[in-house]
Amino acid sequence: MKIKIKKRYISGLISLALLFWIFQKLDFQEIIGNLQHFDLKTLLFSVPLYFLGYIIRAKRWKTLMLSLPQLRSMTLMGITFIGYAINCFMPARAGDFYRAHLAGSSFGISRVSVVSSILLERIMDGMVVFGFLLFFIVFFYHQPWLYKVAFSAGALFVGVFVFIFWLVKYANIELLFKKITALSKKIGVPTKLINGMKKGTKHIASFVDGFEVLNKPKCLADSFLLTIALWSVEAVFLFTIIKGFGLSLGLSAAVFLLCLTVFSSMVPSLSIHTGPYQCAFILAMSVFSIDKEMAIAMAFVTQSIIITFLAVAGVFYMFRYHIKLQQIKQELAEQKVREDIEIKA
Repeated sequence: MKIKIKKRYISGLISLALLFWIFQKLDFQEIIGNLQHFDLKTLLFSVPLYFLGYIIRAKRWKTLMLSLPQLRSMTLMGITFIGYAINCFMPARAGDFYRAHLAGSSFGISRVSVVSSILLERIMDGMVVFGFLLFFIVFFYHQPWLYKVAFSAGALFVGVFVFIFWLVKYANIELLFKKITALSKKIGVPTKLINGMKKGTKHIASFVDGFEVLNKPKCLADSFLLTIALWSVEAVFLFTIIKGFGLSLGLSAAVFLLCLTVFSSMVPSLSIHTGPYQCAFILAMSVFSIDKEMAIAMAFVTQSIIITFLAVAGVFYMFRYHIKLQQIKQELAEQKVREDIEIKA
């Protein structure tokens, strides 16, 4: 519990520090004026585009789980909406864990394996967005600080992907556990601890099994193509927002904005990425000589569309699947208790 409180304090301090920087010398009247000039007709294009992104997400998730016969794309999309809605309002990616629980119980598959597929989603997202950012830097905007951001993010996501690929291809978890068990018995490790390690090994084996898509070249290639399609749609979505404010910026600006907003989600913050998200807009738009007030107005409109859309879709699917908010809180609490018990064991 102490660690959890500290994480919240750190996230809160980061958000407050960034908000303090954002609000310095900010002209609120200009922000309001920018918002008033936003063309609401843009929503006729932006909202369907954002919805299309979730159709692609559901298809990709199904592909990452090897398109098992019991999986249904529409159900996966509903579960994804619920998970992302929870992520908007709860910390520590709680929605991802609930997605794993809901998908596992709905389709009768291992929840740990589902967690693996969700983790692989995040890694592939990072790798593709890294590619987008690198393309933008090389062909449009050469800045040393951007190279540092790009290669730091790229090293992280590509490094994790390579490690998982090695784990799936070459690591024998059961054989490794047998060797560790034999060594533990020789040096007198308590039986209770060895049994706890055995339980942990089963979870690790199930976790690795969730990456089986890495042994299926076609499924893996399809997943990457769907990821490229997903973030291309998201870039066009941002492009419609830019156009809604009457700015004559090209699609490259939307791609660059997309990259910074995606990587800003890695920064610890309060719910709905308060602070880092707005900073990403300010930094991205400053490259194109767009002032802070316009960037804040754009961030507000974009985030409002996303949060409203996810909240409505999440509530709709919760109602459809007869899920109550109390059930979600209870399941997440039980998940935390199970993790604590396994760690103590």
